[in-house]
Amino acid sequence: MSRTHAGLSAVLLAGALSLPAAAGAQYAAPAAPGVPAAVYGRGLEFRPFAGALLPTGTQRDLLKDAALVGAQLGWAVRRNVALTGGFGWSPSKDRTTALAGNRFSTGRDETVDLFQYDLGVEGRLPLATSAAWAVTPYAGLGGGGRTYRYRDIDGVDSQTSPFGYGAVGVDLAPRAGALGLRLEARDNVTAFRGLRGEYADRTGRNDVQLSAGLTYRF
Repeated sequence: MSRTHAGLSAVLLAGALSLPAAAGAQYAAPAAPGVPAAVYGRGLEFRPFAGALLPTGTQRDLLKDAALVGAQLGWAVRRNVALTGGFGWSPSKDRTTALAGNRFSTGRDETVDLFQYDLGVEGRLPLATSAAWAVTPYAGLGGGGRTYRYRDIDGVDSQTSPFGYGAVGVDLAPRAGALGLRLEARDNVTAFRGLRGEYADRTGRNDVQLSAGLTYRF
């Protein structure tokens, strides 16, 4: 990953962190009848997550399913609205480099490190479901960038493409305490130029992202 791309991801995450720091003194999430403040956040939220990245359609002919790990920073702007910024890494494999006759054929599926960084907005609906637990379903929209880099092929530059996503998920939180659990599914659409920049024009490519993570609310 180039210094430029690493710097871009750092700037996005720093921006997500600086927003709540700048505005936290101006807003405190109001109490809602029957729903504890911890359910929808006290302001800043930190979420390490793990899951899977599943290419679909044409993209599945190019990349294999792969694990996905990363972290998110969230900020509860209002009881029903939050901003979320994240960074993720997925070690996928290029199916085409094992094919004979391919210009970049190496006789094996080459590892492609995928780095993604994004920022989005969420609509939340906090619900009290029992004396001990509460559930917050949510839906989100956002976008960012993705960088693809071959791990073991020299002389091939990293490629970065913009992407957008739609997400649905649920936060599970005890009525007392700062820890919770988040389950999320995303549909990602990328304006793809190829792993080596081999396409003359960008084409829409799709994948599905499934993840689970812990949430710590400050």
